[in-house]
Amino acid sequence: MYLLDSSNVYQYSLSTAYDASTATYDSVSFSYTSGDGLRFKPDGTKMFIVNGGAIYDYDLSIAWDLSTAVANTSFNFSATQDDGTGVFFKTDGTKMFITG
Repeated sequence: MYLLDSSNVYQYSLSTAYDASTATYDSVSFSYTSGDGLRFKPDGTKMFIVNGGAIYDYDLSIAWDLSTAVANTSFNFSATQDDGTGVFFKTDGTKMFITG
């Protein structure tokens, strides 16, 4: 499970699948400038953070492990939306949808 605040993503493990009451903090976090939305590629090897009018793409060399996150690219969409709050992808990854 991952929790997002204004400048960090925190990583938790769940001892029972989909049961937040069983969460244990993994003592792993990832810091960034600021953000409003978080999404992972289904295989856990990419993380996307939405920040205002841009989306930032991070590679994870170990799937789902924030400690291995490295900045990759960014995409500025402020010409059409300046307050993005979430990002979603078509299941095959060929379309990106930004909410705001």
